[in-house]
Order: sequence, then structure tokens, then C-alpha cells
Amino acid sequence: ATFHAPHVLILDEPTNHLDMESREALIQAINDYEGCVILIAHDRHIIETCADRLWLVDKGSVKSFDGDLNEYADMVLSKRRVPEVAKPTPVKAVVEKPAQRPARQVHKQIQELDAKMLKTQEKITLLDSALADHTIYAQEPQKATDFAKLRNRLAEELSVDENRWLELHGELEHG
Repeated sequence: ATFHAPHVLILDEPTNHLDMESREALIQAINDYEGCVILIAHDRHIIETCADRLWLVDKGSVKSFDGDLNEYADMVLSKRRVPEVAKPTPVKAVVEKPAQRPARQVHKQIQELDAKMLKTQEKITLLDSALADHTIYAQEPQKATDFAKLRNRLAEELSVDENRWLELHGELEHG
């Protein structure tokens, strides 16, 4: 795709581990870039502020999506819904708004998550380095398997922590 040197950037989860100022600077840079940007992201904010077109990758195929992110969310959620067996009788309930936590408590959790995510990313980087050495597969195949499994587990933990980090920032913004 890049043989004739077109101006193409391919960014896979570029906002991971960026603070809010760095995220905004990245968004500005992407929007100012005159070439094509292929952006793979779960970060709704960067998608909404940068994307002209949405493409869905699902079950081995890629196709254009004509709706917006809300329609995409509705589509995904409708696929997950379980058909109702019987309609429950409506019950009136009083829902109390949860008490808001002090901002300092949220900031502390964000700082703890930042430190945890940095350590996790460092471990992933070490594992990636070890797994990039092709000799490990021939000389120590079990070790390579164990490293790959650990790397996958750490990547999943990192994803959970990143989502929690975004939730906490959202709590601060809307709090």
C-alpha cells in the first residue's frame, strides 16, 4: 500500500497512555495532517473528532459503515440482546443519584492507574522484546508459549485499566 510513497499514516490505538493534553495535541495533529490517516481506536472521542468515514472489521471482512457512533453502539448492543421470554410487570422504582466522590479521590485513582498502566506497558515491552527473538521458539518453545500467554493477559488487563482511566476522566469532566 505504501510502495509508491503515498502520504498514509496508520495509527493503532494512538491515545493509549496519553494524558488529556497529549490526546488533544494528537487530535489536532491528525486533523492538520494532509494525507490519509487509518485510525484503529476504541477511544470514542478521537474517532468523533478525527474520522470522516467509519469502516467495520468483523468476521474477516471490512465494510463501510454509513451511520454514526451512536448507531454503531445501537447495532452492537442489539446483537447482544437476549430475546425476552415474558414481559415483566412494570415496577415503579425511585432511583437515587449516586453520591459524587470528591475530585481528589478521583485524581488519586487516576494517578494509581497511570502508574499501574506504565508498569504493565513496561512488562509488555519486555515480553515483546523477548518474543521478537526468533531463537526462543526453537530453543525454548514452552517459554515462548508462556511469554505469549502472559503478554495476552497483561494486554487484557491494560485494556481494562485504560477503560477505567477513561471513565474516571469522564467522571471528572461531568462531575
